[in-house]
Amino acid sequence: MKSIGLDLKKTIVIDDSPTSYRENKANAIPIKEWNYTQKKDKQLLKILDAINQVKAYEDVRKGIAHLNKQAFNY
Repeated sequence: MKSIGLDLKKTIVIDDSPTSYRENKANAIPIKEWNYTQKKDKQLLKILDAINQVKAYEDVRKGIAHLNKQAFNY
């Protein structure tokens, strides 16, 4: 992502495939697998609050790390 000019401090990757973000794990919020046949998929709505929390950080990677700490209670 950095090679195409994205500012990693402001870039959030939301994906169901760890392969997609393997080089930028600190920027990733993983979601459950999506299938185009799932007409009522609500994954993005479920993580909307988390996205808004992360956006509040000057560096989203710190926000994502904070979310991970909360999720795993460490």
